[in-house]
Amino acid sequence: MDRLLTAFKISRKNMIRLFIFVIAALMMYFMLFDSGFSLEWFQDNISRLNTLSQNHLLLSIVIFLLVRYIFAVISIPGTGVLSIVGGAIFNFWLAVALVSLSVNLGVLTVFLLSRYAFKDPAKKRFAGRFHSLEQLLDEYGASLLFLLRLSELCPSFIINSFFAFTPVKTFTFLWVSFIGHLPGIIIFVNAGRQINEINKAANLMDPRVILSLVALGLIPLLSKFLHNRILCTSDNNCR
Repeated sequence: MDRLLTAFKISRKNMIRLFIFVIAALMMYFMLFDSGFSLEWFQDNISRLNTLSQNHLLLSIVIFLLVRYIFAVISIPGTGVLSIVGGAIFNFWLAVALVSLSVNLGVLTVFLLSRYAFKDPAKKRFAGRFHSLEQLLDEYGASLLFLLRLSELCPSFIINSFFAFTPVKTFTFLWVSFIGHLPGIIIFVNAGRQINEINKAANLMDPRVILSLVALGLIPLLSKFLHNRILCTSDNNCR
């Protein structure tokens, strides 16, 4: 592989950059020209999928993990349907574990690739802005990530790429993403028990549910801010 890259004068970082651009292009394509996964197709074929999972459980787990991981990397809209299907064909807790593992490995992959390929050149080009951003996110990065994961206000690919440029540590990114994803995963996996009664996956996250998750996600962010303000006032070091 190294010889092939050398022959074509392509560096590893440039290969990764190309890969990330392809992911971004695929995500934009599905957002603009495609409605995402067809819940109706899964509803029509759920009995076949159940039979497959019962007769070939290990194979079904491997296939599900790979498919859910790939689409977590690409961040195609509508992949919540896969979580619903997981809840329909697997035991509830097994489905939660499989979806959590594949989704978080997917977002971690994009995070690491973006950090390796883009952080240094972006930091050199926007040195002044990066300094201010790093100061802010050094304090509030984990709390902001938790809010974005919990509320899903922003596409996952953008979140993964953005936090790759911040001082947030890899382990922090992973465990905060895991906790932030969990409520949404549970909602979708649980819906798999009534898959034939669901008209649209988006209906599972109605405005009241989203607002509740946003409010929950704001708690650590506001707590951190108020804590810093109290310390700032007591020490008279406020800017």
